[in-house]
Amino acid sequence: MAKETKQEKHQRKWLENRDNEEEEEETKMAKQENKQRQELSESKIEQLNKQPIIETSIKKSENGMFVIHRTIITDIRPTKYYEKVLERM
Repeated sequence: MAKETKQEKHQRKWLENRDNEEEEEETKMAKQENKQRQELSESKIEQLNKQPIIETSIKKSENGMFVIHRTIITDIRPTKYYEKVLERM
């Protein structure tokens, strides 16, 4: 087994430190994400669930001359809601 030179030792320590810093950063980010998830109250979650579902797709036309950007908004409401809206018209 060859003796580790000063430069090799320095490189090895630098790599270890870099790996440790990356792991610490990933851990910190994971903790922040968990904290953000925990901060949502039940009422906020309910409010978010009531929001419309928005889907988008982007594609090229068949002849390649145009870009087609399609947005679909799906909003689910009880029929009584729409009946009341239509009554007021």
